[in-house]
Amino acid sequence: MLCSCCDSGWHLSCLQQPLLAVLEADWLCAACTAAEAASGGPGSISRSAPLRVTIAGQPVAWVKQFKYLGSQFSADCSLDAELQYRMKQAEHAFSRLWKPVWRHKGVSVRTKMRIYRCMVGSVLLYGAHSWAPTDKQLARLEVKQQSQLRRILGRSAWKVPPGSNSSSGPRLISNQQLLAVCEQPTIAERLACLQARWVGHLLRMPEHRLARQLFFGSLQTTAPPQTPAPRCTLIARYCALAHQAYPSHAFRKYDRNFLVAAASKADWNQHFP
Repeated sequence: MLCSCCDSGWHLSCLQQPLLAVLEADWLCAACTAAEAASGGPGSISRSAPLRVTIAGQPVAWVKQFKYLGSQFSADCSLDAELQYRMKQAEHAFSRLWKPVWRHKGVSVRTKMRIYRCMVGSVLLYGAHSWAPTDKQLARLEVKQQSQLRRILGRSAWKVPPGSNSSSGPRLISNQQLLAVCEQPTIAERLACLQARWVGHLLRMPEHRLARQLFFGSLQTTAPPQTPAPRCTLIARYCALAHQAYPSHAFRKYDRNFLVAAASKADWNQHFP
């Protein structure tokens, strides 16, 4: 039997009220029945709006995507919409500085790179401390950054290989050479620093704060008691970042060295510029 709202399947004999045959009319599972009762009665929920939420007596519309505090949130919890929005905003910030900065011959490359990281890079990676991008998504961000850096350098992004004749023509410098010339880290490195700064902020929070409790919390599991509960993968990742900054310490959950190192904001952040 398939629920008409969430499409979950149930055996007829396993229901709280077993059925002899599949019903032709709409049928709701126990979870959707409870959600319907909490939302105002029959007909108040559907597949597109599985729960009715009201604020001051007014129902809140269900949407597939919305903007909150400058970030894009999707119903499917995907990061694609947010990355697309961030790249669009970064390109807009980059274009505004095209004539006054990037094409200005009186501004050195070093100064341009500082302005780029402050005015464009911060827009591109806004809120990135909470991201969990895939390799493909990281590659998209890397391509965007490298494209903008090459446009800033202009002709300097090309070179003639030593010993080559004029017929071969100039070639683009490699991505590694580009980042070295611009003195810019990769997107993955910047993302790691942002996340490491965020974990330091979490550790300086009082223990009653919800964000800190979630960071050190455990996921509920139906595994047998002898099996340890799965840990949040972000904790292991953040501890690895902290270990890079303080290789003499073995950072673990609630490790005293970890907490002491993060207690000083200035000391912690200087390892993750």
